[in-house]
Amino acid sequence: MRHEVEITKSESDNRVYRAITLTNQLKFLLISDPYTDKAAACLAVGVGSFYDPVDVPGLAHFCEHMILLGSQKYPGENEYSRFITSHSGYCNAFTSTTETCYVFDIAPDYLYEALKRFSEIFVAPLFTESATEREVNAVNSEHEKNLAIDNRRIVRIDKIMAAPDHDYAKFTTGNKDTLFNNLKAKSRNVRDELVRFYERFYSSNVMAVTILGKGMIFSTLEPYLMAFRSSSIWNMPCTFFFLIRIQVTY
Repeated sequence: MRHEVEITKSESDNRVYRAITLTNQLKFLLISDPYTDKAAACLAVGVGSFYDPVDVPGLAHFCEHMILLGSQKYPGENEYSRFITSHSGYCNAFTSTTETCYVFDIAPDYLYEALKRFSEIFVAPLFTESATEREVNAVNSEHEKNLAIDNRRIVRIDKIMAAPDHDYAKFTTGNKDTLFNNLKAKSRNVRDELVRFYERFYSSNVMAVTILGKGMIFSTLEPYLMAFRSSSIWNMPCTFFFLIRIQVTY
């Protein structure tokens, strides 16, 4: 452990908290709730669609899809999700403009085993060639579904009105053209772009993990923290985007 800070809470809050930063600068918030019937965890990476390369829109979102499909230690494509769902759990992920979040909940007795699988996703993802084209098609289907959603159309109008050189104007979902066809025409490979994106941006110093459990004994934290301790740090600067000058002045 590197550093621990005290959490301020209300008098009516019966949860117990610990906030810890590891030596690799990965931040933890551990929560013990005496009444919860589920354990849960969330990992947030301070990288989202604003970090997409200009010529590969949707790469951050595609990384969110691909990173979940196996790790070196747990190579099965569905190993993580199958373990979660087979123990009364649920898992999901989403990509926003400036962060990507991965979440799950599970029966409390299986929290540690779930965390081992969860952490390996970020330590050593496989990004297999066999899954790449299939997930490109999955992202493309998601994009086509979004075309009929009114809220998505409103956001698209906002983006059209934004200053063209601002990150907000980017197409963030991605589709088969941006993630496959356009790259293939330039003799480039989306997997190569994906690995480059992951190695550049998925750094432990811009990650934060929250773990919720029932009656977790904080004096025996080591199994929970060790699962993440091997995460790499690339010393990525923590960048904050100021959403100014978004709209074009007419």
